[in-house]
Amino acid sequence: MVTSGNIKPSEYLYELQGLRTIAALMVAVYHIWFQRVSGGVDVFFVVAAFFMTRSFMKRDAISHTSLIAYYVSTVRRVFPVAALVIIATVIASMVIMPKTMWQWEVKHALYSSLFLENWRLYKDATNYLAQSITTSPFQQMWALSLQMQFYAAFPLLFFAGCWLAKKANVSPRSLTALLLAVILIFSFAFAIYAININQAKAYFDPRARAWEFAFGALLAIYSRRIIISPRSARWMGLVALAVLLSFARFFDVSKLFPGYAAIVPLVAAAAIIVAAENKGNVPVL
Repeated sequence: MVTSGNIKPSEYLYELQGLRTIAALMVAVYHIWFQRVSGGVDVFFVVAAFFMTRSFMKRDAISHTSLIAYYVSTVRRVFPVAALVIIATVIASMVIMPKTMWQWEVKHALYSSLFLENWRLYKDATNYLAQSITTSPFQQMWALSLQMQFYAAFPLLFFAGCWLAKKANVSPRSLTALLLAVILIFSFAFAIYAININQAKAYFDPRARAWEFAFGALLAIYSRRIIISPRSARWMGLVALAVLLSFARFFDVSKLFPGYAAIVPLVAAAAIIVAAENKGNVPVL
């Protein structure tokens, strides 16, 4: 297993669902009204990695069978909704857009169906904040595409960590955390490098985003070790929520993601999660 589990299946953090809702609203509000990156997508990656890692922590062991079961469950959960969105977008595009653009949008629809839209946008060096007649309506699928790529890759990392730990007779928790830390460090370094070369490409690049997912996975492994009083947890969560909602309003960091600027929403999200685990009752619902 990924870690020696002290996770009770009955325990559920409602603040995580609230955090997802807030992240979605941040993406919409900041993109539409302020033409800025908000950090909401980055919070999505942290929460997704947190949920995924905790689900593996409940398992007694990670086997080929459990991996296949996880992949099948993920496809069943994600694909129907994604397919509905893609079909609706295709129909809307045919109604609204001129025929000369249909061939272009078919390519985006295909990439979105394969959860590779982020790579299509990477290839085109698309400006995420751009709004024009040439902006594809399928651009919205990039984050889900990247998330599904991580859903495919990180369970293999957990499996490898458990297998190597068994061979080396060491703790699966420690070895898996070490592998995640290595990914975090190298991916973050690559993000800084990629931003300086071409920020528009780096924004969609999973190699520059993997550190955010690794951060969420490490948070799932170690967050329960952070013990603070409910009162302190509540204040920490409230401050973190205020920072999360407002920092991109006061500082235009759109050209700095997914590098140093992404640390702010990630740490804020982590603080809210830790506060929730310490009964801080942060009002994010």
